[in-house]
Amino acid sequence: MGFTFTSDRLGRSQVAPVDEPDWIVPLTIAPASLEDCLRQGRWLVVSMSVWSMHDIRAGHRAIELVNRRGGLLNLGLRPFDYPQEHATWVPDPVTALTGDQAEIVASEQDGIREVTITGRTDASPLWVTFSDGHVVSIRHGQLSDTEIEGLIDHLLAVVH
Repeated sequence: MGFTFTSDRLGRSQVAPVDEPDWIVPLTIAPASLEDCLRQGRWLVVSMSVWSMHDIRAGHRAIELVNRRGGLLNLGLRPFDYPQEHATWVPDPVTALTGDQAEIVASEQDGIREVTITGRTDASPLWVTFSDGHVVSIRHGQLSDTEIEGLIDHLLAVVH
């Protein structure tokens, strides 16, 4: 159970759920706009940096917590490479953190290149809840199980 990452035909990361119910939905990296599926029903979307083990663990925790609700909402799992990719699917671009989310340091010696990516723990993942395509809430960073459950409870209380 859970998910893995694979590559699409362009070499971009994609989420592949493993033995999960239909309400656990892989979403594309850097979509051109908000997908039609997110315009119907209740959704918690977790957008995870493909470079962050903390984000990937948060995605697995979200699966566990959403599965406890037995299909009352959908969970969208979206990979991202750069925070700017959020601007195309989060209706309010102000909410997409950019710029200082991560520091990337590259060095090369004897033909070997080393890249170190250090991210702010309060910057990702991006948590967005939708009810029939309308944003209900947006959060950034590592959330506790209680905070994730709070997002879910708030979403389920919305009349749609």
